Amino acid sequence: MTLGSSNHGLPAEAYDRAAMSPSRSAGMCVVGCAVVWMFARPAFGSDGQAGWPAPTLAVCLAALTAIALWLSFVTRRLRAERRRLLSRCESMAAEQLHHQACDAHWESVVDASQDGVMTWDESENRVTYSAQWKSMLGYLEDEIGDSLDELFNRMDPVEASLLRTDLLYQMHHPHCKPFRGEVRVRAKDGGFRWMLCRAMADHDHAIQANEAQPDGPTSRVIAVFSDITHLKEAQEQLRNDAFHDKLTGLPNRALLRDRIKSSIRRSKRRKEYAFALLALDFKRFKVVNDSLGHEVGDLLLTQIAERLRQTLRETDTVSVEVGSMAARLGGDEFVILLDDLANRDDAHLIADRVQEKLSKPFDLNGHVVQSKASVGIVTNEGSYDHPDQILRDVNLAMERAKEGDGAERVVFDKAMHVDVLAQMNLESDLRKAVEDGSFHVVYQPILSLTSGKLAGFEALVRWDHPTRGRVRPDLFIGAAEELGLIVPIGRFVLETACEQLRRWQKRFPKQDRLEVNVNLSKRQLTQPDLVDMVRGIVNDSGIDPTTLKLEVTESAIMDQSQAFIPRMHELRELGVQLCMDDFGTGHSSLSSLHTFPIQVLKIDRSFIVNMGQQVEFSAVTQAIVTLSHTLKMSVVAEGIETAEQLAQLQALDCDYAQGYYFSRPLDAKAAEEYIRNQGLAKLSTAEAA
Repeated sequence: MTLGSSNHGLPAEAYDRAAMSPSRSAGMCVVGCAVVWMFARPAFGSDGQAGWPAPTLAVCLAALTAIALWLSFVTRRLRAERRRLLSRCESMAAEQLHHQACDAHWESVVDASQDGVMTWDESENRVTYSAQWKSMLGYLEDEIGDSLDELFNRMDPVEASLLRTDLLYQMHHPHCKPFRGEVRVRAKDGGFRWMLCRAMADHDHAIQANEAQPDGPTSRVIAVFSDITHLKEAQEQLRNDAFHDKLTGLPNRALLRDRIKSSIRRSKRRKEYAFALLALDFKRFKVVNDSLGHEVGDLLLTQIAERLRQTLRETDTVSVEVGSMAARLGGDEFVILLDDLANRDDAHLIADRVQEKLSKPFDLNGHVVQSKASVGIVTNEGSYDHPDQILRDVNLAMERAKEGDGAERVVFDKAMHVDVLAQMNLESDLRKAVEDGSFHVVYQPILSLTSGKLAGFEALVRWDHPTRGRVRPDLFIGAAEELGLIVPIGRFVLETACEQLRRWQKRFPKQDRLEVNVNLSKRQLTQPDLVDMVRGIVNDSGIDPTTLKLEVTESAIMDQSQAFIPRMHELRELGVQLCMDDFGTGHSSLSSLHTFPIQVLKIDRSFIVNMGQQVEFSAVTQAIVTLSHTLKMSVVAEGIETAEQLAQLQALDCDYAQGYYFSRPLDAKAAEEYIRNQGLAKLSTAEAA
């Protein structure tokens, strides 16, 4: 094998031994024999006779033989060593060629990889960057040198220092796990690229250079960089979507709760720390959404959100901290967090600014909408431990503000919470009362003002609570309506009233035709089985359907006019009479009154009470009576309490009347007694229901 001029990294003396030839060994043997002959020559005389004794000659010959044997042994050993060293040279040459091939393959892999590669040799203070590494940052091949600063100067100083420490640790701690971390590197365009860096020591390089053992430290490290910018952007988008409203871009409930939680923690640490919440209700949103469509409604929400952002950016009169923000919780529900207020009264100033901003007209694709906002306010003066507690209270204040007609602003107080708890308990008891059948029906007489005789009764529901006693209807009827419990309650009243009317008609056969009035709620009007229910109850009780009058408030009829008119006609086909209750308090159009199949108008008691005090009420009452008679409807006046009111109604030709002047609502037994004593006599001693 030809090795050329290279000794392949072997020591010089080892190479010399490997290069010794057999002829060279034979020469050494001849030299040894000559040396022996020099010592042996004196043993012979000039005449050829032996000069030395025979023993001496034997010793010399033995020495000569030993030398020859030693030389032969050394020659064999040298030949074996030569073969071994030559084999080692060939192996190292092959290994070097293999490393060269691997390096070439590594370079081709690096060039073809989508990842960037950096190698750092600490001993040579040399760094190389692959073309892909440079390309990921937007640079050409010759625009980045081989300095370590090319990487670290493009990073945050703190992050650069940490990465340098991690890379050095890889070099000097061979048994540690490969480094893996995320770093930000500034690109050519000035923006930062997120890189996943994976680094480990290059032990193969160290061994090849005879600098390290397989498990020992090294001076070179290889780092592979993968561009994960798109992944980080996607993660950031997911995080943003999780904490922001998609429509308006405002923070959502989750982020708001997190910020409130932080504010609560700060208020626990600092007694002077103050923050506040504002809950907003835009009064016209539902109208816009229902009339102009959801697309226009969404546009309104985005414009409201932008105005709230502007309000928080304008800090000319009130200092609004960076932590303050507006959030959308859903629908038209917006909440503003005012963080680290210098003065709690500043919340009112910002509420004024919000209401002023939202009161200006909105241009919604050509539709101009203008309305007012109701605001509920709560501060951290109360003891709050959880975001849901303060959100609950600010919503209570906002709901109270919504009860006003204008742009109301209400600050939460503890009495509101007490009222809500009482209402919740009432609703719970109401459900139990429906299940237990704890309601009963009372009857208020209705008299004819033309004949002076009893015409019938209005059936009214009453609830005797086991601990509260008699609960006023205005306290539980509304709750029953909201909870849907008014449907079973209304059915109970209708069944009870019809059955009682039938018993009275049998007991007093000579009594002029008795009728009963039963109220229908707005919720009952929406029930698809309303007509079937009324038909079934009338048939089961056996009453004449014309003696049943169903009362519906003016506002309920107008709200459900399109849906309820067909049902009105179906009820009329059964023979049932229909009454419009509380007439004059709603928003019905007199021009459309004739389109409803109504037989009776009931004038609201507010007109009757004020009739003797203001001429206008007498004039309106007169107009209602005249209109009703023109439309062939009869008129009932509610709330008669004095003889003067009775006289005025009689003068106006009103048909029927009811009120405390005649009788309070009576239970069935007292009503039966009233039938016996029927007339216009005032029953001041009648049992009150």
